[in-house]
Amino acid sequence: MEEKVKKIFNLDWIRQFAEENIDNTEWIEEDNGEKRRILVIDTLFDGSHGVYIPGMVLELFGQAEGYDLEDPNNWEKNATIYDALEYLEHEINDCLNKLIPSKGWYYMGYHESDGSYCLFYTEYEEKKRFKIHVPGITDQETIGSYEEAIEAFEEALWETRILPNEERLTAADLGLPGSISLESWLAFHGFLRYGEAYVEEQ
Repeated sequence: MEEKVKKIFNLDWIRQFAEENIDNTEWIEEDNGEKRRILVIDTLFDGSHGVYIPGMVLELFGQAEGYDLEDPNNWEKNATIYDALEYLEHEINDCLNKLIPSKGWYYMGYHESDGSYCLFYTEYEEKKRFKIHVPGITDQETIGSYEEAIEAFEEALWETRILPNEERLTAADLGLPGSISLESWLAFHGFLRYGEAYVEEQ
């Protein structure tokens, strides 16, 4: 199957496209509180093909023998076609992620918005560790995203009344250009100072 994957997909292009575009997607918070972002790498089959898509995917990878691709409603022959598609997806996904090592996960599946069948790349937000130092209280450690680290830093500043209660830090407070978000600054530099207080990525 690896040879078929190499023949069907341009692996170098896929890797480059994911690396260059994943940061342009938005984080989505899931029911369990985890955040992930999803990038559509390529549309393999348009959603207009509807019930024909499972057979088309199986045929693309040479796994359609025995199925009626002309009549997807022929359940005498197609009773297991969705099971076969699911099995194929797992096999292809494993091959893709073996051949294109990355911090995220490549996978095939249906697009929720239009029913098209696509190749996706997804990443889960990494939990990072931060040190918060604010004069007057014990240094704190927090684990989470850059946004959560900024929120914890603000709460420590409220606790010591260095920052008025419920007031948010702004780029101007730290002498930064207004177009820069504090989360982006912390992510890039790993350090953010407000007077003698600071938050630092560990």
